[in-house]
Amino acid sequence: MGDGLGSFSSNVVSVGSEITAVSLAICDFNGDGFQDIAIGELFSYVTILFGDGAGGFIVSSYFSLPKRPDQLAIADLNGDGKQDFVTLSTTGRSMSIRFNSNEITNTWLGLTSEWNKPTNWSLGMIPSACAKLIVNTGVPFLPTITGINNTCYSLTLNNGANINMASGAILNITGE
Repeated sequence: MGDGLGSFSSNVVSVGSEITAVSLAICDFNGDGFQDIAIGELFSYVTILFGDGAGGFIVSSYFSLPKRPDQLAIADLNGDGKQDFVTLSTTGRSMSIRFNSNEITNTWLGLTSEWNKPTNWSLGMIPSACAKLIVNTGVPFLPTITGINNTCYSLTLNNGANINMASGAILNITGE
């Protein structure tokens, strides 16, 4: 990471050995104020890594493409204020456009009751402002929300499911 004075730390952030990158682009895809990374992969995928603001990244989603994304560009193509991406395949002589819906469905797994524990969520990440959350019944533990910095786009409590709110806890639901 840059120190703001022209030097960089020697820290290396690993994103896993499963990614074979051929292109990448950086922008804030989910609107949380932190830079995210889109990686065009050798085997016709784009992987989105959400930045945590401290130099770490969480794999958030994968998009399958018809051809290998040799080049990747980011822009708001439809004027909705969200960054979209365009891929160009030189091997397949094709272009793909993906519009950013900024919506991610994250389902509660309930391995423990901790809301802010990534392993309790199907995507392996703590809910963010763009996440559509689903809580089902039949899981080992129902969620308990603690703290004040909890945000999601929408929350669906399926028949019989509920959430517990610790004293002083806040959940901001930002959806329309």
